[in-house]
Amino acid sequence: MEKTTWVENLSDILFWDTARDSVDPEKHLRWILERVLELGDYNDWVIVKSNVTVEQMRKELSRLRIDPKALNFLERYVHGTDQISR
Repeated sequence: MEKTTWVENLSDILFWDTARDSVDPEKHLRWILERVLELGDYNDWVIVKSNVTVEQMRKELSRLRIDPKALNFLERYVHGTDQISR
């Protein structure tokens, strides 16, 4: 029996090349973050924020292969504006 996860609520466009039911949020967190930040919409981001802790996102930062603007957005989110040099 398949376990229902929050991944099922993400946009269909994120799964253009893979079966949604094969994505495990624990094993594939980096992949999910990359997809949401590159292809997702605001609702996808809200779903991720509701299900992934800032600490989990922070741990994945150095492994992400995403556009520099998307990376900058996530860095600002996980570190807060107090740690950003101006």
